[in-house]
Amino acid sequence: MNPADKLNELIDKSHLQVMGLMSGTSMEGLDICVADIDLSEIKLDFEIVHFNSIPFGDAIREKICTALSGTTNQVCAGELSCYANIY
Repeated sequence: MNPADKLNELIDKSHLQVMGLMSGTSMEGLDICVADIDLSEIKLDFEIVHFNSIPFGDAIREKICTALSGTTNQVCAGELSCYANIY
């Protein structure tokens, strides 16, 4: 199944369970949220199923900062790929 077909399949669903991951600019840790989303033509309801925040240690935070100091070309070319396995 190609990506467009997968997207169309999701659009047709009235219930989704999704997971979001983010880290803020302070780089204190990784925030993880699992939510149920119910969709209708006129309404969107959601419920947070689970939330957790995992703090980064000093070594990981330093590696993230180093990776973020690279140029866009370096990051896209994989020159900073040594930071991909920081856990």
